[in-house]
Amino acid sequence: MARTSDPRYQRSREALRQTLIDLSHDDPERLTVSAICQASGIDRATFYRHVRGVPELAADTIASLADEAAAEWITTSTGSGQQQAEAFAVSIHYWQLMESNRNLYRWALGPAGSAAAQHAVLNAFIHAVTHELNLVTPIAYAASVPGKARLIAGGMFATMLGWLEDENPSPAEEVASSVLRELTRRFDDSEQVTRLART
Repeated sequence: MARTSDPRYQRSREALRQTLIDLSHDDPERLTVSAICQASGIDRATFYRHVRGVPELAADTIASLADEAAAEWITTSTGSGQQQAEAFAVSIHYWQLMESNRNLYRWALGPAGSAAAQHAVLNAFIHAVTHELNLVTPIAYAASVPGKARLIAGGMFATMLGWLEDENPSPAEEVASSVLRELTRRFDDSEQVTRLART
């Protein structure tokens, strides 16, 4: 059995992620391997079997949360435009998650964080947006999807970074609603292309 599919490995990985989240509410930049090991009950040798240090654990944790949100979005997406309530619930959940773990996200995705964390979140956004666009874009225009997905996901990511850096940020619900409205507008544009292509 591969180490990554071993339930014990997964349990310790999840314990490290949750401990990082729990401890990062104060000052994530001051977190140490020793503090995480002590709080999680996981020894240093096991810690280093998972990650090389706290920054890598932060990137892994942020990536895992982004992947979960993207997977939830993809499960919800139908391409019909009729799943607004469900899409809003998924979106607001992710923004509230960031809001409640603001210090961790600001550190992990900011200048003091890592490119790995930024890349993981952006890729999760691209994956979810690509899925949605593929549902509403006719085959004849399929070649345009990757570029559009990167453009939209990049805008979402830039919005996230700006919101995290803002000293007086808007409530998560307000930002989630604004982003979803913009996404809906862009997906509606793609659906209009679909309708025109069929006439």
